[in-house]
Amino acid sequence: MRRRLYFILPDVDHCKQLVADLQNAGLPERDIHIVARNDIPLEDLPKASVLEKTELTYGLELGVGVGSIAGMLGGVLAVTFPPAGLVLGGGL
Repeated sequence: MRRRLYFILPDVDHCKQLVADLQNAGLPERDIHIVARNDIPLEDLPKASVLEKTELTYGLELGVGVGSIAGMLGGVLAVTFPPAGLVLGGGL
């Protein structure tokens, strides 16, 4: 299971030191993402993309999972208890 750690740091120098410490601990640079205000220059620090700044991928995965289960249950209920006057035939 992957975990996200969030750090709030006072300035860019502390951020550079933290990134160096994380890399020395064995964390690859592709797993480190820095988010800051627009007026703060991040220079050569690994910047976060839109996917890292938001929970977009988590929301998509959750939506697909819940939607598929709800659709499957709705289909089973529609076949088991058909609406009035509608005859549904099934293969099995």
